[in-house]
Amino acid sequence: MTDIYDGVFVCTGQFGYPHMPSFPGQEKFKGRILHSKQLRTFECFKNERVVVVGIGCSGVDAATETSNVAEQVYLSSRNGAWIFPRLGPFYGLPFDIKDEIQPLFIRVKPPNHVWAQDPVLTDILPSRILSGHIIVKNNIKTFTESGVIFEGETKIIEADTVIMATGYNWKFPFLEEGVLTKDGDCLNLLYKCVYPAQLPHPTLAILGFMLPLGPGFPLGESQCRWATLLMSDKVKLPSSKEMLADVQKRYEINIKRYKKSDRLTTRVDYIEYMDDLTSQFGAKPNLLKIFFTDQKLFWALWLGPSLPYQYRLQGPHKWEGAREAILTYKERMEAPLRKTGHRKTKRKFQGFPLKLLLAFIVFWFWISVLFVVDEM
Repeated sequence: MTDIYDGVFVCTGQFGYPHMPSFPGQEKFKGRILHSKQLRTFECFKNERVVVVGIGCSGVDAATETSNVAEQVYLSSRNGAWIFPRLGPFYGLPFDIKDEIQPLFIRVKPPNHVWAQDPVLTDILPSRILSGHIIVKNNIKTFTESGVIFEGETKIIEADTVIMATGYNWKFPFLEEGVLTKDGDCLNLLYKCVYPAQLPHPTLAILGFMLPLGPGFPLGESQCRWATLLMSDKVKLPSSKEMLADVQKRYEINIKRYKKSDRLTTRVDYIEYMDDLTSQFGAKPNLLKIFFTDQKLFWALWLGPSLPYQYRLQGPHKWEGAREAILTYKERMEAPLRKTGHRKTKRKFQGFPLKLLLAFIVFWFWISVLFVVDEM
């Protein structure tokens, strides 16, 4: 049956089609081979020797969780990853033993600079490596009947289970050929990571298919806001020529920054992309206006963290509670750490003087950069 609709939003998500790599000798292996998508509980790995392939977020999670019950876990990495803690500097260790921990991560450290690939956030991995529950290895060279041999080694590592934490393929089997232009998994012609730039009308939106350096849910929400406004003719897209130029510009910027891989046109920075997207429909906060009308809110926006609430201060579907949510975020963040009945005391020198100093430093830096650019 065929039906005609005014528009289609594709919201199938990025994690529907697991990518399963193939290694030499893999068919000989008599143990289990799973993808991380299949993991639900970890008791089935009790007393097993487990190899986890991939050192992204899902690979690290699989390794650390499995190491609680397994006899031994091997974390196999092809290119390494930048590991960042969620809490505390240097993984919560004192500064004077920082240099002692560094050698343990030689195998993990990637050849690319820190912003060339997605970082991995974990507080648990360092302690599991230190305790010997997880051993970091190179990529798998070959499988055997009873285990694997890693690159640079000749010894067979016995394994009961191999978990492939190797990501996902992006597929759209329900779309006709040519609707999306792809190069491998790279969605080449998506304007603002949402609209196929070659289509004449904004009637097809691909939502949630971006790789942000930062949180993804606020970006997905903003994509939906923009798409619904376009569908209702409250905002307009630029010409196909302008959209294609924007896509090409993003690709050229990303190819200089990120390691060579697919999906380059879908990599975005959270704040930059959020500002760009919300400016399309008038939801990006007007800091100049806020500076003259609401000093307290301005300093919270200027010197505080970038919060999704700030994109509800103005524009379509603005929220009356956005200002209060921005000004009180710290109370909610600290609430789980406080005792019942705790009363907050204001620090003597907290507030305007420090903020003014920081603002002056930032302003001076901007002026210096502009001066250097003019000189060039």
